[in-house]
Amino acid sequence: MASLRRSTRVSKPRDYWDPTNSPPHRRHPPAFTIYAESSEHLPEHLPEHLPEHLPEHLAEGLLEGPEDLSEGLSEDLSTELSDNDLSTEFSDEDLSSELDEALSEDEALSKDEDLSEDEDLSEDEDLSKDEDLSEDEALSRQLHEGLGVDPPYQPQFLPKNRAGKSQNLPEDSNPLKLFQLFFTVKEIENIVKQTNQQAACIDFKRPWKPLTVTETYCYLGCLVYMGVQPLRELRDHWNLKTPVASCFTERRFQQIRRAFTIRDPNTSPEQPGDYWWFRVEPLATTIRKACRKYWIPGAHLAVDEGMIPYLGHTRHAIKTPHKPIKQGYKIWALADLGYIFNWLWYSKARGTEGLGMRSCRNTMADTQALVLSLAKSLPNPNSAQSYTLYLDNLFTNIPLVKALGQLGIGVMGTTRVNAKGLPLSLIQLKHAKESLK
Repeated sequence: MASLRRSTRVSKPRDYWDPTNSPPHRRHPPAFTIYAESSEHLPEHLPEHLPEHLPEHLAEGLLEGPEDLSEGLSEDLSTELSDNDLSTEFSDEDLSSELDEALSEDEALSKDEDLSEDEDLSEDEDLSKDEDLSEDEALSRQLHEGLGVDPPYQPQFLPKNRAGKSQNLPEDSNPLKLFQLFFTVKEIENIVKQTNQQAACIDFKRPWKPLTVTETYCYLGCLVYMGVQPLRELRDHWNLKTPVASCFTERRFQQIRRAFTIRDPNTSPEQPGDYWWFRVEPLATTIRKACRKYWIPGAHLAVDEGMIPYLGHTRHAIKTPHKPIKQGYKIWALADLGYIFNWLWYSKARGTEGLGMRSCRNTMADTQALVLSLAKSLPNPNSAQSYTLYLDNLFTNIPLVKALGQLGIGVMGTTRVNAKGLPLSLIQLKHAKESLK
């Protein structure tokens, strides 16, 4: 082993902060002082620089002391506001009449509120909310007009803050029943049939035992467990005796893994008109329909890309070396709280699903057209149940925002400087690196 070479240079001394040598912290004197204590603790002399507009007696009272201050204030107040002025401005008759009117109005309002609450509580709550909003808007407008300031931006679409929730779920549901909503027994039976047909064409060292529906559900459950609890190698699940080892032997698991297929290419090859993802059909269509059937989307959703890992050789997969999933199939997903409500397939060779045969005269690019296509899959997008889509700078531009606005769907997201339709003022602010005011 080679000897380690050490440097002969003397290390430079390090400068450490010494709190004893640090300069003392100077406190700036306050601009003014408010005294809230008793008269005994007040200072003897007050500053000489007093405002010129103060009354003479008040200034003299401040300079002389607290005793003279009270006298000066009383004299000034007595001279400025006399009893005659108060009597002329506020009379007992005016006060009594105003009080009677206010009491009568309060009684009428209380009676009306009691009657309206007995008739319909829900309608009154909605009306009161609308009235409160209208009053707040009117007050804010008056305030900004009085101050000469532009009112804050009010978005055109204000959907109610409702969260997504499930629907049409079976009673006494458990994890297996929920899983069977997406992987139905009918689809599993088709997988069993296709897998047994492909296994007949494979030369195993040990005889192949026909696959069953129960074994298929167990195999899919083991795949889910392996995704949640990954190990370095597959055989470690049997070495460490994980739950996978209690379901299958290593030899049986390897046999099913080798023969497992959703559509056997030998007996069911690709037909003219099939989609490029025909190898996962009809299971993919069943799962996509179930995603929309058992979920009510909330008011706030997101559209973004997703990756399905795949390391095989195919012209439809893409490579993203800077992403967590480096290689696989790409989808455009419409998601709500981590739940994928709908998606569109993407192929490197054929583009986005449903957009490959579009006319070249379309003013909207495929990147924006896919967002519009996913938005139209929402239930009743043009009704009072509106939505807000959150997008990144890959999608957002002015034509897309206008098209979604016609559907009653709002948009919130970032955008790029070269986005189509972006105002010149915003582009100049971006280049100047200034913030919006």
